[in-house]
Amino acid sequence: MERRDVIRSKERLREAYLELLFEKGDTKITVNEVLDKADLSRGTFYAHYRDISDLHNAVEEMLIEKWRKTFKNPENLNFMDNPRGPLESLLSKIEPHKEAMKILLKKENQSNLIRQAKEAMITLIKEECPIEKVSECELLQTAVAGAVIDAFVLWVISDSPMPREVFLDKMCNFVSIGIHSWVD
Repeated sequence: MERRDVIRSKERLREAYLELLFEKGDTKITVNEVLDKADLSRGTFYAHYRDISDLHNAVEEMLIEKWRKTFKNPENLNFMDNPRGPLESLLSKIEPHKEAMKILLKKENQSNLIRQAKEAMITLIKEECPIEKVSECELLQTAVAGAVIDAFVLWVISDSPMPREVFLDKMCNFVSIGIHSWVD
């Protein structure tokens, strides 16, 4: 288990990186800028990360871990019958970092983040999937996870005029109808 000071240093570096993404957009962020923002030393940075790319990956992993916890939350069980809880939790994890997420989700940056988000959702569906034929279950999981995550990405990066609640209602209907039409 990591010491509290190590955990805090990593957290400060990730938060500083996210703030810089918000402030600077997709322009190159340097280690010095992160250190200035986090008020930490160069040695602290390199004790935790190899380079700025490694920090970028750690920020993506932090976001994915938050999403995984959302999907594992006991309140969000029964995704197939009531997808609102997990989808609303996912959206609430994205919204505070919406501007930074836009940058992370641009084409050149998004593959790892999107792949991991889809894997987290596939895991959730897999735990509830009553389909006995494995190949059919994999098709369902991939279809639903892909559609949901891609819709969330588009909603975030396009500044969709669709209000949050309308978007959530439409996504919940899509998930419920899609899953039930497959398994019934």
